[in-house]
Amino acid sequence: MLLKRCVLYINIAGHIIICFQYHFTKNITERRMADCEVPGHLFRIPDTDAPYCQLCIEDGDCVRAEAYCTIDKEFLCAGCSNAHRRSKTTRNHPLLDKESMPTKVNVEEGHENLSEHCDKHPREQIKYFCPEHQSLLCGDCVALDQHMCKLESISNVSFSFKDSSVYKDIKSQISKLAEDACQTASAVETKAMDVDDSERNEKEKVSEFQSKVFAYLKEKFQNLTSHITTTSQEFKVKLICLQERSKDTEAEASGLKVDMEENENNNVVLFIYAHRAKKESKYRTNFVKLRKK
Repeated sequence: MLLKRCVLYINIAGHIIICFQYHFTKNITERRMADCEVPGHLFRIPDTDAPYCQLCIEDGDCVRAEAYCTIDKEFLCAGCSNAHRRSKTTRNHPLLDKESMPTKVNVEEGHENLSEHCDKHPREQIKYFCPEHQSLLCGDCVALDQHMCKLESISNVSFSFKDSSVYKDIKSQISKLAEDACQTASAVETKAMDVDDSERNEKEKVSEFQSKVFAYLKEKFQNLTSHITTTSQEFKVKLICLQERSKDTEAEASGLKVDMEENENNNVVLFIYAHRAKKESKYRTNFVKLRKK
């Protein structure tokens, strides 16, 4: 891969080789150091992992870095960082202090193994962590939001993260969450089965109650229809009896009338028949009225 700018930090036998020539990235050994050598730009630096100011290196000086610009991706010494803050074009660039900045520069972003993209800026990779807000940030988050918090480079703090108590706590929390979720899912499944059983039992109770109601109504219906039939038959019998008595009364009244008419010339007999007819008529009249009711 052809580098845009040949600034390469390589630990080789206790030295850091800084090459400003354009070349293809290779595993440079001591035998190939001369291939990258440019007079005045090859520095022998004591064995250390501390980064150096990249601007001073370009001028031929070797000065320890005191800050790191997250926008320009450059290490800066105290003097260059002050100038960086005063410059109109870079005054808003967030700078990481000596404790938070990366411990080394990689030739290309891929060396940091940062492949997770920012949720807020999908095209940018997550590179920084804000301990105060516990937030993961990319370069755009830092630049656009002008974070004033003390940031940490993920490539720097992640080396020992796996063995840290923070990771153990997070892992324990996740395991506890998974266990709780599993228990909750099991409890929900049990509860769902209980709900099904309860639904089935309640439906059986309703069905049993429905059967009892239907049986009760059927019995009452049969009793009522039987009573209605019996009452109707008894009433019909009484009506027939009344009809026969009425006919008999009609015949007797006609006979009394005939007897009185035949004895109209005999005053004594007529008097007797008339009073007999009156008495019989009164009895028959009361009987008829009673039967009508």
